[in-house]
Order: sequence, then C-alpha cells, then structure tokens
Amino acid sequence: MENYLEYDEERDRYRTEITSSRGCLECFDFTEPVEGNIYDEKQWSLEFYIRVIAEEKEQEVAVIKGILFDENKLEESGLDIVEAADYIAQDEYDAAYWLSEFEGYKGIGGDDEWIWKGSYSGYIATFYVYEEYRNKGIAKYLFSNIHKLLKYSLNINLRCISIYPQPQDPEGWNNISDDDMMRNMIQVIERNGFIKIGNEGYYARTYELVEI
Repeated sequence: MENYLEYDEERDRYRTEITSSRGCLECFDFTEPVEGNIYDEKQWSLEFYIRVIAEEKEQEVAVIKGILFDENKLEESGLDIVEAADYIAQDEYDAAYWLSEFEGYKGIGGDDEWIWKGSYSGYIATFYVYEEYRNKGIAKYLFSNIHKLLKYSLNINLRCISIYPQPQDPEGWNNISDDDMMRNMIQVIERNGFIKIGNEGYYARTYELVEI
C-alpha cells in the first residue's frame, strides 16, 4: 500500500506496511487438525502493526501497534470486551474497560445489531512518529485512515478504538516521562476526533464501517 504526503514543496514517497498476529502460523502441532491449534484468544483477538517507511531512505517514519477484538467472536463466546481483555494483560483490561464506557462503543446491539456485525474494536498500545517527521500531516493521515488501512490490508472492519497517550522510547518501546510529548500527543489525538473518556486519561473514536 503506497501513499504520498506533501511537505516542504516536495513529494516524498512512503510505503505503509501492515501485519497482524493472525498472519503468522507459529507452533502448530502438525499431528492435529488446524482448527485444534487455534486457541480461544487467537479466535477473538489479534495484534496489528502498522509501519510507515520513507522509501528513499528506507527509514521508519511512524509506528502504530495495537490489539483488536472480533465482536462476532466475542458474542459467540459469551464474552464482553472487558472479559476478553482480562485474559490477556492488565493494560488491555484497562483500555477495554474505558472503551466499554465510551458512548460510541456502547451504542450497539438490539435493533442496530446489524451495524456492527463483522466489526472489530480495540485499542492502540503504541503510536509514534519519529521527531524529524512530525508536524507534517503523518499522524493526521494515520488516525483519519486507520480503518481503511486495516480494511484493505487485513479485511478488518474497525468500528471503535481507544488510546492512552503515553510517551515512549522507540529503542525499546518503554514508557517514558515527557510532559511536552504528552501534551503534543493529546493535542494530536483530540484534533483527529478522539474524545476523552472518564478521568483516567483514555480517549476513543468511532469509525464508519468500510465496504468493499
């Protein structure tokens, strides 16, 4: 998937690479049917990874990592998104809890159930644009089009996603304390349609489902 972003009166070419944890068949026992190797968590959740690469330099420009939950599979398993996240890790649990409190997420089911069939919701764990590429529209492009990027690359219909703005060090993706970066991150996500949920610092946004 290729796109162009314009800045400094030039047009630089970028490559967007998108993968998911379902794209890697690891540790399969070949004495068992394939279905027998798919454990529950693999059925109703997946990790996704988006990288933007500057083609001329072959340099990483931006990264988004996160986890998504298949709302159909959750319904079939009798789980809600908070229960499902609780199987994985504390961070996912917190993000799922606050997403479940978001009006954009709660407005599903009943007569409107058809709206979210085949859709996914989840959260962004890592969002990072490298310093020399900031303030050039890259974050806006990604946040505005993440639902389309996931749909056309992985056939995932993103309905709702949350994020906790947290500065990180790209060397090891460890959390760091940086008040200026935190303020900038909040400004970016608010400008791109994310709404604050509660008082724990989480934000969320809904997207229109994409048809092919």
